[in-house]
Amino acid sequence: MHSTVSSRSPSPAVRPARCPKCPVDQARRPADEYEAGFIVDAIVAVAADEVEIRNALNTAVIGGVDLVVSVGGTGVSPRDVAPDVTAEVLDREIPGISEALRSSGLATGSLDASLSRGLAGVSGSTLVVNLASSRAAVRDGMATLTPLATHVISELSGLEG
Repeated sequence: MHSTVSSRSPSPAVRPARCPKCPVDQARRPADEYEAGFIVDAIVAVAADEVEIRNALNTAVIGGVDLVVSVGGTGVSPRDVAPDVTAEVLDREIPGISEALRSSGLATGSLDASLSRGLAGVSGSTLVVNLASSRAAVRDGMATLTPLATHVISELSGLEG
């Protein structure tokens, strides 16, 4: 599942949306989408509202998805609340993933990625990761995240010993 958090959303309602910054083309049916070897079951856009973000994350976790990638809401403005809400949902943080995402952002000159307050961690058996919202942050973040997420998901599913 991929979640987009935007303070520019015209409505706080959860709805499908075209997101030019998202790593997948949302014009296709979600069940047919693949991103970095993962099947994308759903793409959900929510307003930068704590309740909306929490509901989207909890729905994904309860639904048993392996990976949730939220995009946006990781900055320093008062409306950037994705990491704060994510912290409430996580059972365990995985700081190494967040550090790797910030480091890759710094290396590629993506200021929003390198300054992101984004978190990564596990809720139940779901890996939850916050990415900054620029194209570069999403592109480079997914490139950095893919092997790490694959490893964590394998561990969570018991496929690695």
